[in-house]
Amino acid sequence: MDEPKELSNDGYEWLMKTPLSMWSKHAFDHRCKSDHVTNNMTESFNHWINPYREKPILTLVDQLRRRLAEKMLGRYEKGCGYVGVLTPRTKHRLDLIASKARNCQILATGNLEYEVYDGFFRYIVNLNHKTCNCMLWEASGVPCKHAASAIQYRRGNLEEYCSEFFSIQRYLAAHQEMVHALPDISMAPNIQETNVLQPPPLKRLPGRPVKNRRREPGEEPTASFRRKTTSVKCDTCKEVGHNRRTCQLAAVKKKRPVQARKQKAPVSTSRMATRSQTTNASTVESMQEKKMRKMKEYLAKRRARMAGTGGAGGDAIGASSTSVTGGDAGAAGAGGDGGDGGAGTDFFEHLSNL
Repeated sequence: MDEPKELSNDGYEWLMKTPLSMWSKHAFDHRCKSDHVTNNMTESFNHWINPYREKPILTLVDQLRRRLAEKMLGRYEKGCGYVGVLTPRTKHRLDLIASKARNCQILATGNLEYEVYDGFFRYIVNLNHKTCNCMLWEASGVPCKHAASAIQYRRGNLEEYCSEFFSIQRYLAAHQEMVHALPDISMAPNIQETNVLQPPPLKRLPGRPVKNRRREPGEEPTASFRRKTTSVKCDTCKEVGHNRRTCQLAAVKKKRPVQARKQKAPVSTSRMATRSQTTNASTVESMQEKKMRKMKEYLAKRRARMAGTGGAGGDAIGASSTSVTGGDAGAAGAGGDGGDGGAGTDFFEHLSNL
């Protein structure tokens, strides 16, 4: 028992509190000839009767009677077709045990007593008393691999050393009793005796009715009700139980100075602009600025073009005027053009100052 204690001290203490006859094969009751250590048969039976749990008591008993009658008759008819001494499942079990017994070494000491070496361990097998040190033969009724090795050593038959509980004769005897048919409950005789014990008055208890099976102390809940627990591992110190944010070995980060926020002047609700109004106003202003910038660029280009071509144009106009109408007409024409040019220049300067 040192190995379970090294693996888990809590598990070792739990096993010590539990009787050996409930979890160790060597301490089982040898009269039942069963080596099952799980409650799989109980769980299977609970699933078998699960559709009838919520039925009334009479319906529940009648449904169980029908299922048992069907099961007993089916097994009896199936057992009538078996051939040999043992049931087919027991034969298959013996074949597996015989294959494992080939790895054992035998030392005969006389009077059907043998020393069987299985790896680093040694066992004593007595074929007269049908015993073995591992206690599996006595508990299950089927020879263990040590006993099977000794039986094969003396050219014996494994079926002769099995318990009679695994024989076809006992199997048929266990299922030969039939479950008799019953009439409908409405045809049952009415008993008018006064001393018949009546059922207690039905009283509905508060709360939701319990439908789940009552579990034994220490039995684990099902997977749907089991709480999921996960262990957190720190990335800094690689220890379990915390993360890197709460790690005590992590480097301390310098705190940033907290800057005081500027307090804005209170704005009355009536003067507060909404987001859509602010967006529309900024869009209009940006479009006006874009138009004014293009206008200024256009005026600057035109002013530069007129400054480069104004002198030559004036001389040509004056010469043509003198040749056609004389000096006064040319001066008047030149003056007229000059007046128009001055007026145009003042207009451009006014636009550029906007």
